Amino acid sequence: MTLPLNTTNLEELKEKIATGVAVVQFHATWCKDCINVRPLYRKLITEAPSTTYLDIDIDKAPELKKIYQIVHVPTFILYHNGQELKRIIEPKYDELESFMGEVSKL
Repeated sequence: MTLPLNTTNLEELKEKIATGVAVVQFHATWCKDCINVRPLYRKLITEAPSTTYLDIDIDKAPELKKIYQIVHVPTFILYHNGQELKRIIEPKYDELESFMGEVSKL
């Protein structure tokens, strides 16, 4: 199973999203919505295993939260070759499934 890489480092994040397809999830351990979507997210990432997945805990990476203008969690951002293609904020299950469907097509 593909597991997301946890990071708090800006340079590592930039390096990982620079080429190919990447999904970055900003979350928090205290966030009920983050906890609720986690099982579905973990299931869906198996459908696009060649994609890079990164998880960022906003409490451990306040600088990244500010740089990427994260106001609500969970926030999922889709990148292709370093360019942000789409961002979903506090998604419902069907929104996350649709988002991850787009990921698997890239």
